[in-house]
Amino acid sequence: MVPGMVETVEIELLPTAARIPAGYRLRLAIAGHDAATFTRIPATGEPAWTIHRSAARPSLVTLPVRTMPE
Repeated sequence: MVPGMVETVEIELLPTAARIPAGYRLRLAIAGHDAATFTRIPATGEPAWTIHRSAARPSLVTLPVRTMPE
């Protein structure tokens, strides 16, 4: 990735199950750590992510939804 350039990043998550009552909200927290496998970028200093949330550069989280009987 080039610093300052907007990129599309897709992250697949492991399957999990949760029952979320109507009206509740989900919070997405983004963090990273796998120093034993990947080279740290940047090598020094603090890494920074910018998440765009505008009409020109929208963000999207897609969740599978299965309605369950009461």
